Amino acid sequence: MKTKTLFLTIFSLAFACQALAQSDTVKLGEILINSTRGGTEASESPRTVYNYKVSDYIPMPVNSIEDILETSSSTDIRTRGTGSQSDISIRGGSFEQTLVMLNGIPMTDPQTGHHTLNIPVSILGMERIVTYPGGASGLFGPKAFSGAVNYVQKPVSKNQIILSSHAGDYNWRQTDLYGSLRKNNLSAFASGGYTGTDGYIKNTDLNSYHFNGGLNYIFGSSEISVTAGHLNKEFGAQNFYTANFPDQYEHIQTSLFTTQYHYNNKNIAVLASAYFRQFNDKFELFREDPSFYTYTNGQYISLTDTAPSWYSGHNYHLTNVYGGSTSATFTHNIHKLTIGSEYRFEQVWSNVLGESLNEPVSVKGEKGINYTKGTDRNEFSVFAEESVSIKRWILTAGVNATFHSVYNERISPVASVSYAVSDKYTLFANFGTSFRYPTFTDLYYNLGGAVGSIDLKPESATNYELGMRAQFNGFNSQLSFYRRETKNLIDWIRYNGSSTTQAANITEATFNGIDFNMSYMFPAMRDRSTGLYSAGINMSFINSDTTSTGYESNYALDILSKKVTGTLTLKFINKLYYTVSLNYQQREGGYYKPGDSQETLFGDFIVTDMKLTCRLDQIDLFAVCNNVFNQPFIDIGNVQQPGQWFRAGLTVSIAAKSE
Repeated sequence: MKTKTLFLTIFSLAFACQALAQSDTVKLGEILINSTRGGTEASESPRTVYNYKVSDYIPMPVNSIEDILETSSSTDIRTRGTGSQSDISIRGGSFEQTLVMLNGIPMTDPQTGHHTLNIPVSILGMERIVTYPGGASGLFGPKAFSGAVNYVQKPVSKNQIILSSHAGDYNWRQTDLYGSLRKNNLSAFASGGYTGTDGYIKNTDLNSYHFNGGLNYIFGSSEISVTAGHLNKEFGAQNFYTANFPDQYEHIQTSLFTTQYHYNNKNIAVLASAYFRQFNDKFELFREDPSFYTYTNGQYISLTDTAPSWYSGHNYHLTNVYGGSTSATFTHNIHKLTIGSEYRFEQVWSNVLGESLNEPVSVKGEKGINYTKGTDRNEFSVFAEESVSIKRWILTAGVNATFHSVYNERISPVASVSYAVSDKYTLFANFGTSFRYPTFTDLYYNLGGAVGSIDLKPESATNYELGMRAQFNGFNSQLSFYRRETKNLIDWIRYNGSSTTQAANITEATFNGIDFNMSYMFPAMRDRSTGLYSAGINMSFINSDTTSTGYESNYALDILSKKVTGTLTLKFINKLYYTVSLNYQQREGGYYKPGDSQETLFGDFIVTDMKLTCRLDQIDLFAVCNNVFNQPFIDIGNVQQPGQWFRAGLTVSIAAKSE
């Protein structure tokens, strides 16, 4: 391990010096994509929007969509295990407050936000990841409390096959395969993959596979697409949800079906979609395995340790979510009007969550186990947005009205303005409200010292943003100031001296922050055999006027107050690329270790990652070292993150000309 560290560190120093001698400019990602219901050009966007093209990250030390999101200044990825589970939050929000979409279709899980990123897609089939920092209920509905993320799959433009495989420390092995076909107006794609590891510490093993496929047909001005996918993941969950009972285990499955219809002509655009998402979750607070706990005479026993008498068996949950939306955009001269509606149904069956069922429902694949509880709810939204372009000005106003079967109706207005100072500089400002309903776990969970509350109220926020953008000659920069005033903030908390963690509407809190991103491209440098290929820096600073004094905040107030990420990629010997990435984080709050009466603060840390890539015509060879200097760090309570981690592999891409 020391040899690998020394090898990569020498590369770092040598080529960083070479790059700095040539230039001190920076580049990372792009600021692009539509940010209103009707669509607005990137350079005129009235809010902060980031578009991360997956192809730009091939030379960088990333292995997943979550790794790409981690490079964003406004996004906080808190990871458990190596590929097992990740929580996403934006601008100091919690993992429950971020809407995640796939091709514009909501994927947010109603059981708990811990499962939201369990989406059956492959990074090989992804074109870009778009983030919308800031409350966006006026744009996307109630799930977008502090922001939204959209995974956009690549359109099929040619016949191709891509195979990626690599292995490394902790017996890591990962293989992904993607293929696409196109003939005339009909196209299809399919992807699948497997990921496994023995884990970097006890009970962090992982076995996961997924597949995803779709069809697309274009006729006239219309286009229709259908996709389906499945994800199966089993992992050791050491300390994942509580350190009091560390030997946890989880088995999850996601099944997904979506269909979309697009119609476009000069003045009218129509979009309609429908989707179904099913999620299975088996959670073992005491892992049932010969190396952990075995079920003996009605009890779970591990050597001389016996699980508490209240633990009668594992948790089983099944959520069914289906919904659909329609929208139409009409363009006439300087006006653009968008109107539409959306419906969503959420259901859970469980032996823990919900009200008692009239008749138990058997758990598929589990002999003698039944769902005994359950509940459901639905919501219906209508929205309208008007955008007016007057010379250098774009003025937008909209409203989203949501009607819920359990909670009162909610009205979310949104207003924004952008002004093009020139073709290089744009100023923008926006205002809007956002809200979120409690999840089924927030409302009903009651086991192992964690207690939900059926009396929780929806949380709400008022959001403000002011920013500027500069784009010219390959230079891109964006600076944003924002403020989020929240009410009835939902969190899981533990009062000092208590052994119970409970869900509560804790307080009103105001979050103020700054996002800064800057990039610079040297087109001429990309044609040279040696030199600076790209560099970038992103920074975020957040402050909250409320702290977790007198209690431990599990999520809502453990904000990432300072984040700075920097990436430098160098090109040498024509097709060889070297990237070094630094990630500095400082998190507020802390956690209690088992048996401790004093809180351990998260503090700050710096993690360094490096990657060496050889890009040939159809083959990429790469070697990656994450956490090069073996920095110990914890960004979620009592979950130790991996130390130095080395992987190596290749990606083969074979493409044919489309007919």
